Amino acid sequence: KLDSTTNGLLVLTKIEQLLQKSIKEKANIEVTADCGSPKIRALKAGDVFTCEVKDQKGEAKKATVTVKDEKGNISVKI
Repeated sequence: KLDSTTNGLLVLTKIEQLLQKSIKEKANIEVTADCGSPKIRALKAGDVFTCEVKDQKGEAKKATVTVKDEKGNISVKI
């Protein structure tokens, strides 16, 4: 489990790292992930935001991230 929270804040750089690691493990594809700026946002259950995931060829996909609870648990749909 990745701790992506800091005192009620969601740290997007940690979510980007989680996306990169998950895709590498599941699909064996190296990607970069960008969840935008600022890299810290208020942690609020039900919050939804989008990150861009790019492969080595530059092909981009959108990853929709949903904050499941106040503990920082998330779900991701690509």
